[in-house]
Amino acid sequence: MKLDFSLYPKQLEFVKSTGKADEVLYGGAAGGGKSFGQLVDALIYAMRYPKSKQLILRRTLPELEKSLVRVALEIYPREIFRLNQVKFTGVFANGSVIDFGY
Repeated sequence: MKLDFSLYPKQLEFVKSTGKADEVLYGGAAGGGKSFGQLVDALIYAMRYPKSKQLILRRTLPELEKSLVRVALEIYPREIFRLNQVKFTGVFANGSVIDFGY
């Protein structure tokens, strides 16, 4: 399975830090790619650790729907990811779960 996206250097550094640190801070102005990097990191974690559970948050429901959920549906392969759009819960083929909340 080929993923069809690329990362900016800061996003790549963030994603590569997984396993090297207990906490990673990624700040910056709006539009800097933080949410996209977080979604890619969540995808990698879900694939690396079957039956893992993750929670990704936004401040409000409209922000959640128009950003994280929409982008996740664009970049997560349909062959391995299904989203319940009522509960905002995504389930991967390996049993990993991402809950989107606000």
